[in-house]
Amino acid sequence: MYTPRPYQLDCLAALAKAREDGVKKGLVVMASGLGKTLTAAFDIRQFLKSQPNARILVLCHQEEILLQSKQKFRKVFGEEYSYGLYTGNYKTRHAVSFLFVTFQTMRNHREEFPNDAFAYILVDEAHHTSAETYQPTVDYFVPQFLLGLTATKERMDGQNILDTYERVLYEMDIYDGWSQDWLARVDYRIMLDDLRQEEFEKYVGPQASGEKVSLSQLNRTIFAPQRDEDIVKSIREQLSDLENPSVFVFCSSIDHAKNMAYHFGGEAAVIHSSQSSALNEVILSEFRAGNLSVVISVNILNEGIDVPETDAVVFLRSTESSTVFFQQLGRGLRTGATKRAVRVLDYAANLERISTILEMEETAKKRLLPVPTSSVSPKPDPLIVNIPATKFRVERIELERLFEQIRSGRGWTDEELIAAYGSKCEELGRAPWGFEIDADPKMASSVTYTQRFHGLKTLADHFGYDDHGNHYISSKKIAASILRKAEELGRVPTLDDMKNDPTMPGITVIYARFNTWNEALLYCNLEVNVRKLSKDEVVQRLRQLSKGGIMPSGREIDDDKMLPCSETIRNMFGSFKHAAEAAGLTYVPRTQKIQKGQIAKARKMTNEEIKEGIKRLNRQLERRPSKVDIESCDWLPSYAACRRRFGSAEQMYKDCLGE
Repeated sequence: MYTPRPYQLDCLAALAKAREDGVKKGLVVMASGLGKTLTAAFDIRQFLKSQPNARILVLCHQEEILLQSKQKFRKVFGEEYSYGLYTGNYKTRHAVSFLFVTFQTMRNHREEFPNDAFAYILVDEAHHTSAETYQPTVDYFVPQFLLGLTATKERMDGQNILDTYERVLYEMDIYDGWSQDWLARVDYRIMLDDLRQEEFEKYVGPQASGEKVSLSQLNRTIFAPQRDEDIVKSIREQLSDLENPSVFVFCSSIDHAKNMAYHFGGEAAVIHSSQSSALNEVILSEFRAGNLSVVISVNILNEGIDVPETDAVVFLRSTESSTVFFQQLGRGLRTGATKRAVRVLDYAANLERISTILEMEETAKKRLLPVPTSSVSPKPDPLIVNIPATKFRVERIELERLFEQIRSGRGWTDEELIAAYGSKCEELGRAPWGFEIDADPKMASSVTYTQRFHGLKTLADHFGYDDHGNHYISSKKIAASILRKAEELGRVPTLDDMKNDPTMPGITVIYARFNTWNEALLYCNLEVNVRKLSKDEVVQRLRQLSKGGIMPSGREIDDDKMLPCSETIRNMFGSFKHAAEAAGLTYVPRTQKIQKGQIAKARKMTNEEIKEGIKRLNRQLERRPSKVDIESCDWLPSYAACRRRFGSAEQMYKDCLGE
């Protein structure tokens, strides 16, 4: 049974007082790692004391987060209540006490429910609410109380979520969490192996030109791409003093993530939103159990997933969004039974990020002053920023000096920013989008404009433009850009095509409008592009898909959008066995079915393990698993293999489920 922490009790008191005062909706803001979901569960528990038969709706944008929330609610409320899922993969049709629903599914099914069906509605990761595909769902329902949970009130598109939730009822930020020892201390290492020293010296030291420059412009000039194998080697060196570390790695694309996993070897696995929720959950379960050392994520572990065992977080993707950055950092802030610190390795090559970290360090020092009593041992610093080896003595000093120069004498004045913005309006005949500002070397970054003028809408209005697309880029405008890129390339563009073109919307903006890249392509009526691959390219891809050196199964190959179908590969090499040999992988025949849940190696499951697997599937489905359910389950052998172990299907269900 969970017990509320002191600050959670303060939050519960604030929520109860708000309802007593007639407040119908509100927002709770808590830094990642402080237990927002459990706090909401405790509040619902006190709400149900006066209305024990009330139905509760939990909304979120990701199925993985809902699955985790459902498990927590079961532990808080027990089996006297009923629970259901309503997502792309699960459809609980009967009435339950707690219904966990993705926004994407409810968008098309909300009118199947009366608008007053739920007395209490909880929106997890509530900063997503303002998305044009999510807001109508929140507007449709009329609960007695609406609560939003988030680690940040800020959205990447500048919209204000308080338009929906009206007021913040309780707030506890990262510095509050550190001051009360509820969050892990951070050893933050800025990895500058990719710094172009000659380019860097053009802006600092005696040879500096003194020309006006923005941080985004510097990013394009002073960093050089690093090779994946060199990064993996560096990660191993930086974590060599930790015993069996558990590591989260954030990548910007699925291809990059899979290539990184290949270089890590069998100790790593990739999770992403285009992969089944079941497989993602299996990988996370293996990670939690210590059977997997490295999880590489693409746009899926940014928020909401609790894995307190994490010892290290690695950034291989850059983002100008402070929202995304703090969410990713939060994956390592949760404390555990023995964990009190997390190591962060930042290879993101983004000066805005470095500036943010140095400012965080300064803020932590100001807000978390040492206790002035000699009898009390001073607390260790919650955030230590370091640049390994000699770079700490040289580059950090120069970077801080460069940031100061940009902010002061060589910074942009308001008049210069406005003049440059006006020139861009004249050039385009409309207000520019944020990514168009970032692509123009004569302008400061869009972040600078947003911070200085509290959003780009102010400037667009100043110059008489209603169409301030940079304040909020709609799905239609993003689709127009994707289609324009497709016409330019003569094929369906990839995420890398978009990322490498500064005139295209940023990847974070695309994901803010669409849950996945595939959804964006479907919105544009474009098909996923699969070109004809050579044998060498197929071999490389098979290696990327392999887990622990095992040849991918036919189903895994057919599910991969970059490979031709399994039958084509069989014909290309003569057999699956020959394809495995060409890729240097171990081929396991279908009769020796690989258990996807065992990432490190393929092994035969015991009867007890199969029994636990079927019980787990039964709990997840909330009914007896069918043959199709077992066949499609990632952590079980085939239905026939399960049946043979127990003698018959009837005996299998009897032994496993007590029927």
